[in-house]
Amino acid sequence: MRFIFAALAFASLAAVTPASAQGQNSQWCADYGRSGAVNCGFVTFEQCRATIAGFNQGTCYQNPQFQGYRRHYR
Repeated sequence: MRFIFAALAFASLAAVTPASAQGQNSQWCADYGRSGAVNCGFVTFEQCRATIAGFNQGTCYQNPQFQGYRRHYR
């Protein structure tokens, strides 16, 4: 019974989870340096630079996987 409940909970969660992480496909990425963390959710270079301010070895670079912003037509 617990297994069935857990399977149903997992299936319902998977159904409402978005298929892709659109927020991580922006034009600029921040590499936080020694921690190894990378965030590619920045639209402008200035946003990226403001975020890494205070990180000694943090850098910003253009997202190599960025394919441009898509327009959503109805």
